[in-house]
Amino acid sequence: MGFCKNILPSKGKDPLKTEPIDCVVSNKLTGGVTVSYPAGYYQFKLAYTYQQFDRSNENIYYRDSVGTLHWLGSMGADDYGYSPYYSIANLILDLTLFESTETLKKMTSFSLVFGPNSRDPHFSSFAAVGLRRVGGGGG
Repeated sequence: MGFCKNILPSKGKDPLKTEPIDCVVSNKLTGGVTVSYPAGYYQFKLAYTYQQFDRSNENIYYRDSVGTLHWLGSMGADDYGYSPYYSIANLILDLTLFESTETLKKMTSFSLVFGPNSRDPHFSSFAAVGLRRVGGGGG
């Protein structure tokens, strides 16, 4: 499954070494938040806050390089009149779970989409930091 492949050192690499770089985030709607970065990054730290309204229960998906959606989680709202506010501080997204090394070397962006798109989450903020590159520490 690949869930733990970067935890232990291999071939002298330090799996805890990071090369942080700020990413550009655009769109911020259910149709797809786009995160852009220099080619070769595969692991990211995401931080976002959003507000949901009237049972607009949404799932969050990673859209891979061939367009397939991979479920990452859900965010839900209660009955009309309630406006739950959520804050995610340190969500680590590792694209090696979904993409090949060769693909990751060329990628410069990825998208997160929300469904069923009944209503947009109302993002207050959305930030992404690239942590690791293919061929860098741990990769």
